[in-house]
Amino acid sequence: MFANRFKKPFLPISWYLVFFMLVAIVPAVIAAHFSVEQADTIQNQVEAQTAWRAQADLLREVNHLGEELSGTAQHLAEWDETRTLFGDATYYNYWKDTRAREVIRYRGLVDAVDLYAASGAPLTSDVVLAPIVQPGAIDQPAFVKEGSTVYLLYFHSVKNTSVNPPILLGYVGMRMNLNQALDKFAILKHSSIQKIDWHLPDYGTTGIGNSIDNATIKISPSDEVDALSKLVHRVFMGYLGYTIGLIILLAALLTFSIARPLTRLTQYLTDLYTGDASVIPGDFHGIVNIRELENVREALNDYNNRFLSAAATLKEKNKELLHLTYHDVLTGRHNRRAFEKRLEHAMQTARLEQQHHVLCYIDLDQFKVVNDTCGHVAGDEMLKQVASILESETRASDMLARLGGDEFGVLFEGCDMEKATEIAEAMRLNVKKYRFVWQKQPFDISISIGLVSITSANADIAEAMKNADAACYVAKDSGRNRVQIYQEHDKDLAQRHGEMQWVSRIKQALEQDRFELHGQLIRPTSDKTLRTHCEVLIRLRDEDGKLVPPMAFIPAAERYNLMPSIDLWVIRNAIEILAGQRAQGKAKHLTMAINLSGLSLGNNEILDCIKTLIEEKNIDPESLCFEITETAAITNLAAAMEFMRNLRALGCSFALDDFGSGLSSFGYLGNLAVDYIKIDGHFVVNMLNDPLNRSFVSAINEIGHVMGVATIAEFVESAALIEELGKIGIDYVQGYGVHKPEPLADFLSSPHAA
Repeated sequence: MFANRFKKPFLPISWYLVFFMLVAIVPAVIAAHFSVEQADTIQNQVEAQTAWRAQADLLREVNHLGEELSGTAQHLAEWDETRTLFGDATYYNYWKDTRAREVIRYRGLVDAVDLYAASGAPLTSDVVLAPIVQPGAIDQPAFVKEGSTVYLLYFHSVKNTSVNPPILLGYVGMRMNLNQALDKFAILKHSSIQKIDWHLPDYGTTGIGNSIDNATIKISPSDEVDALSKLVHRVFMGYLGYTIGLIILLAALLTFSIARPLTRLTQYLTDLYTGDASVIPGDFHGIVNIRELENVREALNDYNNRFLSAAATLKEKNKELLHLTYHDVLTGRHNRRAFEKRLEHAMQTARLEQQHHVLCYIDLDQFKVVNDTCGHVAGDEMLKQVASILESETRASDMLARLGGDEFGVLFEGCDMEKATEIAEAMRLNVKKYRFVWQKQPFDISISIGLVSITSANADIAEAMKNADAACYVAKDSGRNRVQIYQEHDKDLAQRHGEMQWVSRIKQALEQDRFELHGQLIRPTSDKTLRTHCEVLIRLRDEDGKLVPPMAFIPAAERYNLMPSIDLWVIRNAIEILAGQRAQGKAKHLTMAINLSGLSLGNNEILDCIKTLIEEKNIDPESLCFEITETAAITNLAAAMEFMRNLRALGCSFALDDFGSGLSSFGYLGNLAVDYIKIDGHFVVNMLNDPLNRSFVSAINEIGHVMGVATIAEFVESAALIEELGKIGIDYVQGYGVHKPEPLADFLSSPHAA
């Protein structure tokens, strides 16, 4: 009974066929469904990846356009003639229609350029970019939409960096038509972009990153992926139809002709992805070749070949980028980064293998002359030609690099100092023999070279570069066009090192306000002059609280162009202290003498600062006397005369310091409208014992009085000198025999200043 209960029924064969077909069809339908769905997913993923890459490509290309735009703006901003326009816009239209237009044509992308003052307003009413500087586009490119046109807008800050802190002069504004730029370089086509909807506000600036993130990018469909997706759909639909119609007869055939080839195809796809295979072979079909699967194979192989081609192109681009990373764009030689890497390796071989190398530092002597006379294009061409001359003398094992500006470096590996000096001399002679010609105008050029040994005892990059630089500048200071070998105990090199160390100390002292002002009395020799004078003297308070005399840091400040910053500090603080004492009723009849360096003559910022302080502090201009040295005035005579004319028009007076130290003193005295001449103390200090010096002092005094100029004697250190100078007729005396310097505030509140 139990057996009968579970006896298997005998059913018609049609039922079995139907059941078997159902059992076969359902999995086939399910498999086909998921396979098609997977193909759609792959297609969507590919499209998403393509869209992401297109967005990244667009961002990179637009950033590159922004760099091109900012680079062009910076190039214009560095021109002296551009900077001049911020103070005097007389030649603005000439600059814009000729000079700036040349740069625009050269770059080929910029469609408009304008200059703006520091306030943001345009220098002239004839503007194209915008009625005012857009804050969102200052020092960083930004999008701006005008109607249907999208522009790339950029305003470059132009600052006067010769002072600390730098002062904003204005802006160079530039604009690029983004639609034209994208079309010109076929950026959309290369990135498979059909259309971009930017979603930008009209006439408002938007950052590049945000603009591209918020943009709607329509991507061109990939023919290969679309074909693959359609082919997979057809294959599986055909497979499902064959399964339904011929399931019984073709079950085995389908197993061997479809399922297994697809498995192999999937494995090959995985191998392609992992790199274990480079192509899908034609024998994956098995016993039956199916055209559709072959189409899939060919399509996948074609897609893989395209991918490999793109990867090879990317590799080549990366190679070019790597080349640019370590090579100078202008000269084609190695750059500073590559040079320092090679130098670091040389240092290691010097330490570990006891090898000997020589570092060569080269500076062009006449580069600024060519740049200022013929422009930056001529200067660039000269740098390229000089680089070729230098390279012609280097050995295969040596490395030539442009370190920046007009400076080159050569690393002589495995070379002693004697051989390196021989090569350096050959370089110097070849450059000296060469004559650079630009537009039929010839220039004689030369180089100054510093050499330093690299051994296990001094294998330090920073120290070697510093020593080579110091040796090079000693060569320049010694007359240029020469080779200087670094010697550890060389006096000139030690002085150069000392001055280099003072640079950072001076800048730090300015930032921390550690300078102090002292005053020294300049007393009349008789009652014929009512006003008493006081010379303002600067001192530096070092990190340990000790006072440093000016001659310890002034030479370094003059060499490294820091004197204008120091002069500004002195002028501001001296006038502020004088104004404070005047407010208390003190120092009413005192004339305060402030020293100005040669670098400050003709400096418009210093001139404007003096005028502003006189007005703000309500200081009588007759209370201010500015001392300039004879050497500085003669070196920059035109600038000195213009500077003095402006301040004398306000009522300020001028004194010519160290008079008599130059051979042309009397010849230039008539050209300089000064009120006082300070006789060089070297004539004064020995005049009691040296009749010749006394004659010099007497002659200078007589000529000064004939020209209506008062005379001041320096270095007066005894009562006998004071008496003798009074007999000669000197108007003022100054020195330790008259008064020793003391803090300026104390001096102004003392009886001396009454």
